[in-house]
Amino acid sequence: FFQNGIYLRYSCGVDVRFSIYNLKHKINCNRTEFILHKLDLFRAGTQSNPRCILCKIFPTTAIDYAHHLYTRHQSTLKSNGIYLRCSCGGEVYSYHRYLIHNGQCDGSKFTIQQVITKIPTTPQCILCEAHPKTANGYAIHLQAVHQTTLTSNGIYLLCSCGKEYRAQSNSGHNMKCNGLQFSLHNVVDKIPTTPQCILCEKFPTSALGYAAHLATQHKSTLKANGIFLLCSCGLAVRSPNVHPNHRKDVSCFSSFLNCRIVY
Repeated sequence: FFQNGIYLRYSCGVDVRFSIYNLKHKINCNRTEFILHKLDLFRAGTQSNPRCILCKIFPTTAIDYAHHLYTRHQSTLKSNGIYLRCSCGGEVYSYHRYLIHNGQCDGSKFTIQQVITKIPTTPQCILCEAHPKTANGYAIHLQAVHQTTLTSNGIYLLCSCGKEYRAQSNSGHNMKCNGLQFSLHNVVDKIPTTPQCILCEKFPTSALGYAAHLATQHKSTLKANGIFLLCSCGLAVRSPNVHPNHRKDVSCFSSFLNCRIVY
């Protein structure tokens, strides 16, 4: 209809401009009585509606505006970074998609609105243009979309609460933190803050982990290598077992020194 400059008005008052099927059409209407009207793209009297951004035509309704862009210019509202806001408060995003549009509104009064692009506040995926919204979502995105992991790409995520993400979940993560603020880091750029294992190049992240690493990876012990670990709380660690006098918070064991046993 639109391309031929006509539209149909049924006896129930509904105009059909693009298709014989109309969601707003009354169910009790038999669709047998209608009048053929000529479509006037110029508003009668004053041209109070916005002019087409690509030509000098003034479409009469918001839907006509969207369809005019599509049929005459092979363009869309979205590609031009705009949407239409009707006087009833409804928003038109294309000639077949509109939001919260009043069924009694004919869309003859509308304004052009600029689409405001939101600037992502989280790091971009290293393999595509996506910006996952949370640290956990970033890890899940890598696994689900790219079939890879943070570790295999040599990266980790540092959350605003101070915890690190190296997998899809982190048992040590603050449950009150929503993970919406995080940064991306390369593993190789991280400077170790704990002593290096005396038998290999690893840097265990805790005193107990150091002792456990010797036991599991090297079948050895702290005592066998003539050392003990001095924890930040001031107590010595001589085995993977937890000493009852150590502090119960997370910071204990995570900061320690490698000390030589003096006989």
